[in-house]
Amino acid sequence: MEPGSDWDELIARGNTGDFYELKLYKHEVTCTCHAYSGVEKAFEQDSIATKHLMLNAKTQGQIPDKHIFAVWKYIGAETQRQYEYCWLNRRDAAVNEMRCKA
Repeated sequence: MEPGSDWDELIARGNTGDFYELKLYKHEVTCTCHAYSGVEKAFEQDSIATKHLMLNAKTQGQIPDKHIFAVWKYIGAETQRQYEYCWLNRRDAAVNEMRCKA
């Protein structure tokens, strides 16, 4: 994974050679790959699975895709709560960097 053109974007290359983007948001990570889209759609269509996902102590609603967990590892998080904390730190660092450049 490599940083993209924005502080909340990562670019990755899959094992098929295709490039995809991972977008980091405060409460979730999204991916443009087909596998992520399929998993997301499956949870949207299964209310029981979604309920279990929301109550899971590790994910707390985050789609459990391998790219999401790769992002977590990349920024040093092991749970959704740790991810949110890391996201806030990244955001604050980006804001401080922009202020220093201005």
